[in-house]
Amino acid sequence: MKKKLISVKDFADKMDAIKRKVKNAFSEEGAEAAAAIRDLIDELENAEIEIDERELASRVEEVIRAFNGRADEEVPANVANALAKKFAEMQKTMPVSDQLTPAIKNQVAAAILRAKGREAVTDAVKAVLVRNGIEGLTFNDTIDFAINDEWGTSDELFAALKKVSFSKFFYTAQDFNDSDIVAHGWDKTSENEKLIQQLTVNGKKIDTQYIYKRQQIAFEDLDDIEENGNTATFLRWLDEELDRQIVNAIVAVMLGNTTDFTDITTIESLRGTGVTDVFRTAVTVTDATAITFAEARAIADAVIAGRGAKWMVMSQTQLTALAKFKYASGGDDIFRSKDEVAAMLGVERIYVTDKAIGVICFIPSEYWVKEKAALQVSYPRYENNVMNYQRERNIGGAVHGLKSVAFGVEA
Repeated sequence: MKKKLISVKDFADKMDAIKRKVKNAFSEEGAEAAAAIRDLIDELENAEIEIDERELASRVEEVIRAFNGRADEEVPANVANALAKKFAEMQKTMPVSDQLTPAIKNQVAAAILRAKGREAVTDAVKAVLVRNGIEGLTFNDTIDFAINDEWGTSDELFAALKKVSFSKFFYTAQDFNDSDIVAHGWDKTSENEKLIQQLTVNGKKIDTQYIYKRQQIAFEDLDDIEENGNTATFLRWLDEELDRQIVNAIVAVMLGNTTDFTDITTIESLRGTGVTDVFRTAVTVTDATAITFAEARAIADAVIAGRGAKWMVMSQTQLTALAKFKYASGGDDIFRSKDEVAAMLGVERIYVTDKAIGVICFIPSEYWVKEKAALQVSYPRYENNVMNYQRERNIGGAVHGLKSVAFGVEA
């Protein structure tokens, strides 16, 4: 069960109640007074606490003074300070997610939003940790817990692609039964030399380029966001927005939309040039914008099975058309679920998007993506009183698997 977040100030009433209990129910052995203090400690230990060490020491000291009744005694102050120090240490050893309270998350977010450049961001975040007495927490841990803890995958199709560490691969277009590459049997009576495989190999390179998204926020808007305590929420949205738009552009180009993204040249389209080659198969259909069930199945069957899960990409309108059927003549239209349509087409998943051009079937693990670097910067423009936030990915992608893509084309 998640603990309730409280501050030491919330214990003021509790402290006063304990002090009254100590005065009113004090016994010779001090049993009830000790029990009251133990109750307080239990409550503190079972809560997520924003420690104000001096205030905690002061209030515990009041309780102890009420216990022994001597204001000039040094013991109450020493005990109270020791107890407060212990709780402060306990706070530092709490899980990082507990140390980063909402208030500190907002401070971290504000530091990032106001920082000028990448190194300045690191210094600004570390300064927040020092100011709040948080130790043993790295910059990356802080960002993960304060900002990224609710991030999700921006696009399931992009997440399913194969991310590789190299920028060139080799393939052969020879059929598996080509006489130059097939295996042969050997008979002990044979006097012929064993045949050497004659493999024709081609190379394919994955080029990369920086694909970027830039956002601009006015200083006045940042002031309002900070004043309302929404800095962490805003920063999470900003980073998610920048990353999502980059991924959306990559997926759109990959699915064949090169018209709206003419300056993105390193993401190979699944459709290629629109004709059959060693990587893809163009299946003839009557109307590429309204493919029939039989045509969709033919597209799926054209992708060689056994190399990974097949995905089919289409618009919502196209899916609705494929899902519609009637139990009997004259009856109402019934619609199958997306999973039912996928099973009938022989694919693992149907990915619905308005970015789709026609119907495409492919194996995501056979589309390889190379990312060399990622860049995230922020910088002010004082002549316009704005902050710029920019994310870039040096990235490229290409179809790797032979006959791993198929799509419909009109005759």
